[in-house]
Amino acid sequence: MSTAVDFSAELGEYMLSGWVLTDNVCSKCGKVPLMRSPSGPILYFCANCDGSPSRASQHGPQPSQSAASSHRTATIPSPRSGSSYDSSSHGASRPSTPPTELYSQLSFDAEDTEEILRRREQSDHASTEIGKLLLKGWTMLADECPNSQCYGIPLVRPPKGDKDPRKECVICHGVYVEQVDSNGSSNLVPLENQTSPSSDSQAIETINAFPSPPVNKSTSSIKSIKGKVAEKRPTGHTKNHSQATSTPNPSSGHQPGPTLGHSSVATLEDSADALEMSLQALTEKLRFLTKGSNIDATYIGQTADAISRVSQALMQVKQLRWNESRAYA
Repeated sequence: MSTAVDFSAELGEYMLSGWVLTDNVCSKCGKVPLMRSPSGPILYFCANCDGSPSRASQHGPQPSQSAASSHRTATIPSPRSGSSYDSSSHGASRPSTPPTELYSQLSFDAEDTEEILRRREQSDHASTEIGKLLLKGWTMLADECPNSQCYGIPLVRPPKGDKDPRKECVICHGVYVEQVDSNGSSNLVPLENQTSPSSDSQAIETINAFPSPPVNKSTSSIKSIKGKVAEKRPTGHTKNHSQATSTPNPSSGHQPGPTLGHSSVATLEDSADALEMSLQALTEKLRFLTKGSNIDATYIGQTADAISRVSQALMQVKQLRWNESRAYA
């Protein structure tokens, strides 16, 4: 029997071809959602049991066709029912039972037409999103989203699912993990204070490009540091600028060199301050990643690598600032 990993790639290929992943589970294997034909005669087939759409007719008729067939079988009498007992029982049930069943079926369809259309639209959207993730190496699982607004939507997991226990829904974007209770049974519970795996990679790239504080505490501390630097800087810069402009050079008669040197030192000071704030933001992020119960070694390694690069850049800037200050002292 194939597993969810084996036929997930095959489902992705059919969804890209226009086939729709429905919320009906195969009655044979009981774990794989059925695929519906995009147009023409509506056919259903199971990628695990049938293998290909050419064998879809062998999988069984649609639910509506089954209901209609059973309804015709119940209303049309059998030619072999020749006994007096069968004739009397059929004659007693013929005037009332079939009209009541047909009326209830029609009223049920009229009331739930809007709900059926909404579920079908949700299923089509889920098929498109799951197909995109399957091409990126994600795996479609047999678990369905526990959200009451998601109807039979399979959960997906990242490519490195053996290290990341999180499972994501492409409709509500909820992230779930398995939790074992005292009785030993596992249930899907929402993972709090975490983002979806599909958006974590984009967040890491943003942090590496220009680190920013992930929590309000670090943001407020960085703003306070930046304010203190801004308060201290104008006095020193004004003093250095006045000394540079008030002391003329008797040999050349103008002062372009010292002014350029003090400007370079000020620029390097700004760069050092920015790198220090970035280093503090990355440190706060590393603390945030190591506090939770589900520690992700990949994200922690990327954050540590970013801290190493920022630290090296800060040391180089401080060395340049020291060289510039000595050259124009």
